[in-house]
Amino acid sequence: MQEDEGGPVLTAHTCSDDALGAYLSLRCFDGKVVLENDLGAGTEIAVDPMQELIVAVELVTDEGEAGISLQFSQMTATFIGETPASGPLVELLKSGASLKIRDPAGVYPARTYSLAGSSKAIGTLLAACN
Repeated sequence: MQEDEGGPVLTAHTCSDDALGAYLSLRCFDGKVVLENDLGAGTEIAVDPMQELIVAVELVTDEGEAGISLQFSQMTATFIGETPASGPLVELLKSGASLKIRDPAGVYPARTYSLAGSSKAIGTLLAACN
């Protein structure tokens, strides 16, 4: 469980193998999975909070790849995107041994995350989705 402005929210969470403090979390609301990632963790990259910043990233596993646009959130100082809970991106995250998140523009460093236990964790998350 992770505290959110509306109270505790069930969250699937993993930390990067590459950078201390970089993480990926998933939450589910109304049939959509919300993906949150700090693309700039451990870097000197500063985001202008007055600028709307959207970054298209690629999520790559040994089972395939998918893209998603992440928007910078001033409230959490992380990047957040949504995808359908029953969509191909969520299925991709439930498969494979590891995940690489990369910014094709090269502004943010690529990071890898373990997907060990992801199928069970995401399954539990989706079962509780309301």
